[in-house]
Amino acid sequence: SGNTSLTDTISSINTAMAAAGNDIFASDDGTGKLLLRSVSGANIVVNDGATGGLFTAVKDGAGAAVNAASNVFTATAKTASNDSCQVTGVIKFTSSEIFSVHTASSITDAGAGNAGLFVTSPGAASINKLSNGDILTIRNAQDFLGVIDASLKRIDAERGDLGATINRMEYTINNLSNVVMNSKAAKSRIYDSDIAKETSNLTKSQILQQAAQAMLAQANSTAQNILSLLRN
Repeated sequence: SGNTSLTDTISSINTAMAAAGNDIFASDDGTGKLLLRSVSGANIVVNDGATGGLFTAVKDGAGAAVNAASNVFTATAKTASNDSCQVTGVIKFTSSEIFSVHTASSITDAGAGNAGLFVTSPGAASINKLSNGDILTIRNAQDFLGVIDASLKRIDAERGDLGATINRMEYTINNLSNVVMNSKAAKSRIYDSDIAKETSNLTKSQILQQAAQAMLAQANSTAQNILSLLRN
């Protein structure tokens, strides 16, 4: 078969992994190499169980096969084998406090002395507080500086989040205050009356009432005068 490009290989792997429900993704590392990643940190095993292809040796410029019996050329078929490789997931510990990972007891590897943590079954790890650290050595001091830098970055991030939250709360409070003030102003316009205007209206009404009473009194007086003339 022909050669398969890296892009086609990546596409085929991602399609197969998605169909199988795995969280393994293939990509290009930018240098033309295939990069496999597991979101859950699971081990990635690549198996190659294909049978080796057989081939026939031919003479230069001719189509006839080389006679193996003449000892001129011996063709040997590739033996079928199952090749595989395994990539183990890596766990990264990050903390704003200084910590060290060590074993509770000495671990030896086939009599070769202390093998540290990089063995098949390492011992339990522990985390130390920053207050328990030692800065008397250059390495410990550098570790402390790294922890302090990480802590300052964490503080800056928390302050940024807190500042954003406070800004949102202040905006909400100001908005609610404006709503309350507008509601009070509307209520005041509905219930409060203009004293000067209402006083003027009352005075006008009283004048009209007094004028009407005077007109009625004059009308009654005129009628009585007419009756007096008729009697005489």
